Amino acid sequence: MQAPSTPNNLYQTDMNIQKPPKNEVPQKGPTRVIPPFLQDASDKEKDEFYAIVQNSEWSPAEKGQKIETLMSTMSSDKQKLYYQFQAETGSELDRKRLNVHRAVEGMSDKAKAIFQRVSALMTQSGVGEKERLSKIENIYKDVPEAIKKEFDDKLGQL
Repeated sequence: MQAPSTPNNLYQTDMNIQKPPKNEVPQKGPTRVIPPFLQDASDKEKDEFYAIVQNSEWSPAEKGQKIETLMSTMSSDKQKLYYQFQAETGSELDRKRLNVHRAVEGMSDKAKAIFQRVSALMTQSGVGEKERLSKIENIYKDVPEAIKKEFDDKLGQL
């Protein structure tokens, strides 16, 4: 299913990129991936959603709360699709977490300790995305090459 094209507002839907007409200049900036619950949303609603998810100052928990608030202002059909999407992606996320935990179990103690530090940062509330990434980069820059290779070998295929 493709989202309708509007002159200055092209979106990506279902991983199929909608190309602008030949006489139209493509938009600058990233292509937006439209989640299923926003397929029929207005451009304003989509813009509000992306203003939340792209804000690098908010933590994932803050973004989640703001998305919940935004969704509460939308139609009951969109809310139903949103909660269905949450349930489906939650199951997939749980499966991925289990795979990561299995991979980490086979790591050296030093690699496990570093992974735990990074994992703790990922779940720390009240830390914005920029700050979180900066802290992770600081940890990773001091990681010995052998441990980096271990991470790549164990986690790279996940």
